[in-house]
Amino acid sequence: MTAKIAIYNPAPKSGSTLFCLNLAVALAQRGQKVLLVTGSEMSDLASSSYPRLSVSASGTENWQGGSDDQYDFVMLDIESDQPAIAKSVLSKSDEVILPVPATRYSLKALAAALKLISEVRAGNSNLKLHAIVETKRSEGPSTDDDSPENNTMETIRSLYPGLLKYPTVADSDEYYDSYQNRKSIIEVDPTNAPSAAFQQIAEALAPGDDAEGVKRRALKRHGKGQPPAKDGFFDILSDKFSSLFSSK
Repeated sequence: MTAKIAIYNPAPKSGSTLFCLNLAVALAQRGQKVLLVTGSEMSDLASSSYPRLSVSASGTENWQGGSDDQYDFVMLDIESDQPAIAKSVLSKSDEVILPVPATRYSLKALAAALKLISEVRAGNSNLKLHAIVETKRSEGPSTDDDSPENNTMETIRSLYPGLLKYPTVADSDEYYDSYQNRKSIIEVDPTNAPSAAFQQIAEALAPGDDAEGVKRRALKRHGKGQPPAKDGFFDILSDKFSSLFSSK
């Protein structure tokens, strides 16, 4: 059964497109057949370099689903800041990953994203928040405890224990140059920190190709063998987060 993974952050320049591209490549390199749906001009990435990766550049707003059974994963790059489009895509997704830049402006965007996810779960209770992943910290962690970057990530850690479970996808000139050259960072340097982070996420999404791994993925996609979702989980978290900004 095809797993549909949405990558979403309503904030502009959050790096979600580059994140989605690299995660799609990491999954393809693990032997998964992947369709990347994006509005960016990435169709040339579906080349011999990634024989198990196909790219649809028509945009997620035009994605209908339903004909994706030939793929193991469909990666959905939700670029739009229009809630109606994001809501439509999320309603047909299985999991969502939220790439979050370590800036003070990300907190409101994350609260908005979680509120939207909560609304979508009213009609798609199978939608799961897989992880929040820190991105865009090009100058490295600040030693100043009161820096916007540290305050942002500490706030997220306190409100979402366990969801920041992957290494930071750190910015670098090499990371963005790879995009300009229509290559993934994994192809440019599979040993650097961003590559390692994407490979770790891909391993969690597609844990091995042995019989037991296939069984685990099948159970997960059918919602079997998993603890039941907590009622109001997203509502509680998004309301708690939104309250931080209600008077601002």
